[in-house]
Amino acid sequence: MNKTIPCLLFLILATKICYCKAFESVNHYKNATDMLQTEKDPEILYRSAIDHYLKNNFKASIRDLNEFIKLKPNNAQAILTRANAHRKLKNYTSAINDYGLVIKLKPKLEEPYFQRGALRGYQKDFTGAVEDFSSAIKYNPKNAGTYINRALARLNIKQKDLACVDLKKAISLGNEQAKGILERYCK
Repeated sequence: MNKTIPCLLFLILATKICYCKAFESVNHYKNATDMLQTEKDPEILYRSAIDHYLKNNFKASIRDLNEFIKLKPNNAQAILTRANAHRKLKNYTSAINDYGLVIKLKPKLEEPYFQRGALRGYQKDFTGAVEDFSSAIKYNPKNAGTYINRALARLNIKQKDLACVDLKKAISLGNEQAKGILERYCK
């Protein structure tokens, strides 16, 4: 018998098997992606959101975080990340609202107060900024930058004496930048 015929039969059979396996793999992949679109896995959404954030793709990060937060509405870290993404995109109102949500969920965290205070200052709500920086200081009294920011907000609302106290505190915490501001405004 000719050895070529069994080899050809084997080759044809192997090709059919490979084709079937490839077709099966494509179907598995399609089913998996369909499942992800209909039943969103919170962990995959969160990882995707963080990946987008780290790549400075803040719009995609917000999109995934919105979906994640629908599934896990009390996840303060996800809301904080979304607030930071909004801040990076200069969506200040959305960022301020998200920082407020984080504060409701985790009232003893320094960061949302600090970030919201900075945005309020940027929007010229210096009284609100002072309140937020004061709360941030309550939860982390060793952050010299918070004292400097509160001092600047206080200078804008004519609280010079209190601003000078904040600047002296920042200097005592080792911040050299505060010395120049103190010399300029607190004579």
